[in-house]
Amino acid sequence: MIPFLIIIGLLLIFINYRALKKDSTKFKIQLNNRENNMSEFQIELGQIRKDFSEKIAEIEIEIDELKNSIEKKDLHNNNISKIEKAKYMISDGYNKEEIAKTLGLSKGEISLIKDLYK
Repeated sequence: MIPFLIIIGLLLIFINYRALKKDSTKFKIQLNNRENNMSEFQIELGQIRKDFSEKIAEIEIEIDELKNSIEKKDLHNNNISKIEKAKYMISDGYNKEEIAKTLGLSKGEISLIKDLYK
């Protein structure tokens, strides 16, 4: 019984191997036929698609660069506005602790602002 099962298993392996081999050659034949039968229009359409996708990738990169630039400007403007607020609060007579707590700055930063903008 065991030799019979081994023979059947080997036979199935051989049949599947032939089927796989036949399918891979069919694919190659179909691919070659498609490549040979491509019209000039299809080739040009493929080139346009390639150019379009490259342009989209470039635009995405530019968008990311602009987004980073805007974030840097916002951060810079936020720091400037904190400095202006600190100067205003100093001129109004607030102490360092109140200014630091309100603006989220350290006492050292408040002292520096006070000394620089006298």
